[in-house]
Amino acid sequence: MQNLPVDLIRPIFQQVQDRKTLLSLCLSSKILQIEAQRALYLSPSGLRPSPIQHILFLTSLLHNPHLALIVKVYHIMLISGKEKDTFWQLLPTVLPTMSNLKVFSISASREHLSQLPLDKLVFQLDVLSWIQIDGGDSQHFAHWLDSQKALKELKWICRNAVAVSPIACPHLISLEGNHSVIAALLPTRRIKRLHWLSDSTFKGCHLAPLLTEFRSDLHFESLSFERHSEAIDYRLLVDHLPSLTSLEFIGDGKEFIDDIPIPPNLKVLILSITKGYGSRRVFPMTERVCLIGRLFSESLTLVRVDVAAKMIGGELFYERWENGIRSDALVPSMVVLQGYRILMDTY
Repeated sequence: MQNLPVDLIRPIFQQVQDRKTLLSLCLSSKILQIEAQRALYLSPSGLRPSPIQHILFLTSLLHNPHLALIVKVYHIMLISGKEKDTFWQLLPTVLPTMSNLKVFSISASREHLSQLPLDKLVFQLDVLSWIQIDGGDSQHFAHWLDSQKALKELKWICRNAVAVSPIACPHLISLEGNHSVIAALLPTRRIKRLHWLSDSTFKGCHLAPLLTEFRSDLHFESLSFERHSEAIDYRLLVDHLPSLTSLEFIGDGKEFIDDIPIPPNLKVLILSITKGYGSRRVFPMTERVCLIGRLFSESLTLVRVDVAAKMIGGELFYERWENGIRSDALVPSMVVLQGYRILMDTY
């Protein structure tokens, strides 16, 4: 195999998922080692919340700086376990060496996030998920966003009000966040995909004034929010969403029985349930059939409706209706929501 051109070897290695096989190939020849290392480090998979695998990964980068240049994708879910202190000693040192990183996600406490040397990070990200699990100031991170000129997709949860420069993230088109984040980033940017995340901290605050203030400049192609929270008064916006092609309502199901105004160019409607409602159906079949039938009859553009049905093996499955006809098989959420969520595998 080592006699094959790199252009042929690389696609083959990209299909190899088994780490042991790739590690064995690293010992075969110099050419195979280079390509096997690229497959292993480009987008490392299988790094669980347990810190051991992360520690091994970061240690290998620490001792082999050239490998850090290969890494393009790195996900850090909430790290737990007795070795987490070792992980947080390594990360601030190694993360700056991943200068070609393009996709990064992290979920951690303010104490740990504050340890990251943001001023030393030179990578320009395309996709970022930054989840601070507790309260506290996030202004340092907000300032760092000024440096991310290429960022296109951002998921950010911030418990406190925060100020972001109006020129930060000029190419941002997809935003997922709670009240503070949306209030800080929606103005002055042409967001095409907005997913408002529920935040009990701001239960008494509404986004409707913010959105209606800028509704003449709304360019959403995809909008998702929790309908029962009334944080967004959808009825005030529906006439100002001519570009909207995908709409997701999230709730406990009862709200969906009411009339749902459909934007003029909507193609996909997703009815999801709030996390924690388990296997309960969104609403009875008879009512569901009537509602979906009405939606298709009233819209000239609607082609698909996906309705959350039940949990199977820990994953939410949807009932799919296309052009008014219900599919026999349920569809997993990873298929339904792909393209409408940022970094779904980090949820």
